Amino acid sequence: MQIFQKSRETLKLLILHEVIVERLEQVQRKLGYRDILRCIQDVSTRWNLSYYAWDRLFFLKDAIIQLQTDLSTSTDWEIKKDGNRLKRLLLNDDEWELLDQLVDLLMPFEEATREFSGNSYIALSQVIPTKEMIFDLATEAPLNSDDFQMRTLYLNQKL
Repeated sequence: MQIFQKSRETLKLLILHEVIVERLEQVQRKLGYRDILRCIQDVSTRWNLSYYAWDRLFFLKDAIIQLQTDLSTSTDWEIKKDGNRLKRLLLNDDEWELLDQLVDLLMPFEEATREFSGNSYIALSQVIPTKEMIFDLATEAPLNSDDFQMRTLYLNQKL
């Protein structure tokens, strides 16, 4: 199962099952999260909602992993079943890392989208520099595809 499908299935489980939602909030409190947050539904037709969903999923990574452990060790069969399901859907370490890098890479596009969406009209004087900056960042970024993290860091520094 590819990372996008796994993350969507994980989000679906963490959003649609009220017991799991409540347990995720409890785990966040137990882990000392300052703000108790819920997952955001990924909508494949809206790229920025996918970005927000992935960003939130990564932010809640530790709580989700702890939730899976708590659910799997429950004595209640239904809760344990949910824990096992979450375990099957949970991203592995490499997938978590890729998700983090993907969120970092998409951040400049999200910021540009938010800026343009917030304006009542978009001036050409805004569009052209933003387009040129994105193209410059893409062409100036290191070409070594194995060093994705360095490319992401580079793009964020340029912005």
